[in-house]
Amino acid sequence: MKKNVLPSIVIIVFSISIIFLFILKPKVSKSFWKDYFVLAVEKDYPTEDIVHFLETASIFDFIFHLSPTRALDPESFPFALGYTNTNLLFMDETQRFQLFYIPLTYLHLFTQDSFVKKIPFAFHLDTTLKKNYSLFFLSLVLFFLLLWKTKGKGLFAFTGIFLLISSLFYSQLLFLPLYLSLFYLLFFISLSYKRRHFLQFFRKNIFCILISVFFCISHFLGDFSFFIRSLCISSLCFSALFLYCILEREIDKRRRFSPVLILASTKKTSPQYRSVFTFLPFALACFLFFILSFFNLTIQNKDTIRIPFPLQKTQKESFSIFDYEKAIEDVFSTQNARQFPQLVYFILDSWNLARYPYVSVYDEDFYNREEIAFVKAGETISFSQFLRDDEGNIRKVEKTLYTFDNSFIASILERIQEKNSVEYLLKSQNCFTDIVYEETSKIIAENKLQLKLLFSCVFSVFLILLVFARNKKTAS
Repeated sequence: MKKNVLPSIVIIVFSISIIFLFILKPKVSKSFWKDYFVLAVEKDYPTEDIVHFLETASIFDFIFHLSPTRALDPESFPFALGYTNTNLLFMDETQRFQLFYIPLTYLHLFTQDSFVKKIPFAFHLDTTLKKNYSLFFLSLVLFFLLLWKTKGKGLFAFTGIFLLISSLFYSQLLFLPLYLSLFYLLFFISLSYKRRHFLQFFRKNIFCILISVFFCISHFLGDFSFFIRSLCISSLCFSALFLYCILEREIDKRRRFSPVLILASTKKTSPQYRSVFTFLPFALACFLFFILSFFNLTIQNKDTIRIPFPLQKTQKESFSIFDYEKAIEDVFSTQNARQFPQLVYFILDSWNLARYPYVSVYDEDFYNREEIAFVKAGETISFSQFLRDDEGNIRKVEKTLYTFDNSFIASILERIQEKNSVEYLLKSQNCFTDIVYEETSKIIAENKLQLKLLFSCVFSVFLILLVFARNKKTAS
């Protein structure tokens, strides 16, 4: 029973890794807005013609500058409003393009050539993720080169195939260090496969140690989603490696005559990892992609536009009173304060509208059109009632109508039901978020990509210098 535990665990890990490999693979497009992608069309093209085309194509619930909004009319109220300028969401920074926010369920239409050919106007999508096959071709070259140099060809080929498949799906440059370190780890494992002192070989070999450290670091070069994907690729490769060992052992058991391989733990000939040409592809790949990363960014930015973008870097997915206060704080600490309509101001205006009938006409702070009257957690809206008790005495009673808390915020948001309204677009982000202009080409969170690739270059050069040093020491 215990003998079957390890194979079962390996098969489970292998299967889960395969499933997640397909679930987490990058989509054709990645939009900035949750549940929406942005269609940008020249401002001069008639809006009614665009709307007519979208509705004819059975595309509904899209949001544009003529969509309904709950924004209050500034001329109708004697107090300052925060939730204004909703039209800013529907123009790019240069005011050249009108923007349409379309539900993601219709995105597949824009990936079909037959549909795109019918579109009578030139357009941009907010983000289009084009496949970059250069990383796959590099992996392919490295795969065959290391396969040729290793003696454990079966093990390396079986495991390397899954790494090649991963590089086909996950083609961002940030995965380069992971692929390189994994290929070389598999190479060292295949070289030392079936050695008597396999673990000692790994523990004492400086090249194995350095590659292993580099492999661990490569998981932390991006954000959390990158880490999960890297972990998935690594677990797939190592579970495939164990699966190969288990299958080979089972095949050997079924043979009538099983040859026994006796390998010395040390070889008299110079080992493959002592050759400079073994690590030269590592260095060349790092330098090549380090240079290409600069050209890659230039190509991406050539045909881009800057559109409104919701910042969600540190915000939780909730509309709590705590998040409201934090959003009010953040929006005034930035230069973009009140530039775009934000849901936090919609909540504030809704509170002031409810408060308006009960505010004294002498309250100058509230009726100042230049300064917004802010509200804090726990504040109430109340009015005085004068009631006669059983004894005939008149007494004053304060009646609370509203309290600014989580319940009030939830009640305001519950009223937003129109799927084609501006407020529904903001509500769909699931948090109070700042909005800024951002370039449409930023599709992957590859912050400081060149710096990370430069680190890989330095590491590869260090490996080559170490080979030279070791060879010189051995020769002397």
